[in-house]
Amino acid sequence: MFVFLRLLLAHLLADFALQTDLIYKLRVKYSWGVVFHSSVFAVFSLLCLIPYLSAGRTWFLILILWGSHTVLDKLKINYIVSTGEDSIWWFLMDQLVHVVIIAGVSIALLSNEVIELPWFYHGIYYSDLFFKFANGYIFSLFVPVALFYYIEKTWWAGSKNVLYPSPYFKYTGVIERMAVLTFLLAGKPYYYFIPLPVIFSWYLQRMGREKDSFLVPRLTLSLLTCVLTSAWLLRQF
Repeated sequence: MFVFLRLLLAHLLADFALQTDLIYKLRVKYSWGVVFHSSVFAVFSLLCLIPYLSAGRTWFLILILWGSHTVLDKLKINYIVSTGEDSIWWFLMDQLVHVVIIAGVSIALLSNEVIELPWFYHGIYYSDLFFKFANGYIFSLFVPVALFYYIEKTWWAGSKNVLYPSPYFKYTGVIERMAVLTFLLAGKPYYYFIPLPVIFSWYLQRMGREKDSFLVPRLTLSLLTCVLTSAWLLRQF
C-alpha cells in the first residue's frame, strides 16, 4: 500500500484536481494536449517515487505509467469523438484500468532498493496517514464532479443534453464537500454544522440554475460521498 497510496494521489491530482476545462479542451482538440495531461501525471508520479529513483527500473515503470495513461486517454477520446458515446461505464472503465496499472507498478516496485531521504521529508513522505487523508480529500472533493455528471447524463436526464459543470458549479460543490468532510472527521460536536454548507451549496446552485432537476440527488450523493470517505479515513485511525 505504501507506493500505491502515493501513486494514487498522483493520479487523482492529475486526472481530477488539476484537470481544468482548458486542459480537457486541449486533450480533445490536440494530440499534444493528451501528452501534456499525461505528463502532469508522470511528473507527480516521479515526485512520489523519489526514494526509488536510484534504480533504472523505476524510470522504466514511470515511462510505462506515462505511456499507458497517454494511450488510454487518446483511445477514449477518439472513441467518444467518433461515436458520440460517453456514458458512465466508459468513465468507470477508464478509471479502473488506470488504477490497475498503478497497482501493478506499485507491486513491481516492492523489491526495489530505496535511497534515504533527508530528515525533513520524513514527516510527510513516510506518513501513510498523510497520504491516506490526502487521497480521501482529493477523491471526495473532485471525483464527484465527473461522477455526478455521468450519473445525471446516463440515468437521469434521458434525452436532455447535460453540460459538464462550469467552474461556478464545480467549486461550489468542492467547497461544500470540503466543509462537510471536515465536520465529519472532526467528530460528533461538529455534526450539527453539516447542514450549513449543504444548504448554502443548494442556495448558490439554485441561484445559478433554477431549473435543475438533479440538484437534490446531486446534494444527496455529495453528502453520501463524504460520509463514506470519512468512514474509510477514520477506519483504523
